[in-house]
Amino acid sequence: MAITQATIAQLQAMRITLGQQVDAQTRDMTTAWGNAWAELVTEWQKAVDDLLEAAEHGWPTRTKVLRAERVSRALKATLEAVQDLTRKDGVRITANLPSMLQQVDYWQQIVSASQLPNSYDLQWTRVDRRQLEKIVSRTAGRIVSLNRPIPKWVDQQIKAVLVRGVAIGDNPETAARQIMARTQGRFDGGLTRAKTIARTEMLDAHRAAATAARTENADVISGWIWQCDLSVRTCPACLSMDGSRHPASDPGPDGHQNCRCVGIPTPLSWRELGIDLDEPADTRLSAHDWYDQQPTSVQQQILGKARWQQLNSGQLSWDDMAVRRHNPGWRDSVQVRPLQTR
Repeated sequence: MAITQATIAQLQAMRITLGQQVDAQTRDMTTAWGNAWAELVTEWQKAVDDLLEAAEHGWPTRTKVLRAERVSRALKATLEAVQDLTRKDGVRITANLPSMLQQVDYWQQIVSASQLPNSYDLQWTRVDRRQLEKIVSRTAGRIVSLNRPIPKWVDQQIKAVLVRGVAIGDNPETAARQIMARTQGRFDGGLTRAKTIARTEMLDAHRAAATAARTENADVISGWIWQCDLSVRTCPACLSMDGSRHPASDPGPDGHQNCRCVGIPTPLSWRELGIDLDEPADTRLSAHDWYDQQPTSVQQQILGKARWQQLNSGQLSWDDMAVRRHNPGWRDSVQVRPLQTR
């Protein structure tokens, strides 16, 4: 196994392709949610105007706010819109997953082949279509399950804004703008949750397909290496896990929600594959070496000042950065270890 610049280039191409596919889905979601809010604005403006009119002698009670006819109408329309949006999000993502997962075999093969001599013919067994269909079905079920609480959450958040009210003072128009902005903010919070679910589940489906491809080719693939995205957005836990080695059949990388880490498939050694040549040196830049090259400002932005100080003083090591958490209803995931629990 020799991770060369060709390997890194193929891995980057895979990242870009995967990122474009996931980004396209979340852009579509953003557009759909934006259009839905545009249709709800008029109804909410009427509801807010009614509340402000009733607030002449003090903001209405919780009961009066929630029983107001136009408020009830706006809440009902919003709940129905979010239910429709989350349902369509799941349908749209599920429809696009098969084509995305069918590409995984290709990427696993060419990233693996890049670590071998050009003359070596890497024999690759394709993942059975039925396995991919199971991954799609499982992902669809998870998206539906995780999206189900979103409409209720949005409804509760908007109600909280309305019953809390604002200090109106002498400018009801300002108050109306504040309430409308906060209401839209809670609606958009539903979009944020839905996008997190979509991105995480799509990336996990991609990882599941990659695991299936590695397992199917265990006669030539020895395992995989955790590769994090080397950027200021990368969390300490992912930087800590970078470079760790795992058996071919182990799922992962099993990072946090929205995690952008990928696994580099690693072939058997050249000698094990019958190649009578010495392998070139591994040229992969480790996350720790990359981090050491960054200015202090970037290091502190990634770790936070307290964790940065402890790492520099020797109170903390890279091995202390990550912890595996049990997540009921989702999966176990690697997350940043809080400093106080060391």
